[in-house]
Amino acid sequence: MSIIQKTGIAFLLFGSALLISLLFISNYKITDETLEKAISKESERALVKRDLNEMTDQSYSSSFAFNAAVKDNLQRANKNIKDKYAISESEISDLVNSFEGDNISYNNEKVSGLFSDTEVGQFK
Repeated sequence: MSIIQKTGIAFLLFGSALLISLLFISNYKITDETLEKAISKESERALVKRDLNEMTDQSYSSSFAFNAAVKDNLQRANKNIKDKYAISESEISDLVNSFEGDNISYNNEKVSGLFSDTEVGQFK
């Protein structure tokens, strides 16, 4: 093996080791500035900021811990959304019972009267 090949392999191994070490050396943090750079729409940024509020300005030493924290916060936010906007079993039962006879056909008046006039009711 020539000196050029040995030098090339040494550079490759050094570069690979450096790249892998950066995964463990880096520091991860969500700040208001990073959210502004990443999300341009103010309304979307406010929603993400609310959902990741526990993580704001908190420092993480590894990407694995940071990604796990983001995942946990977003799963909690998704659960809250599903709990808020899901159609409950009682609402489904009321809807099915509101149709008379054996033939069930869609009737907008019956469906719209079942849910409240709030934001959640309008979404459902």
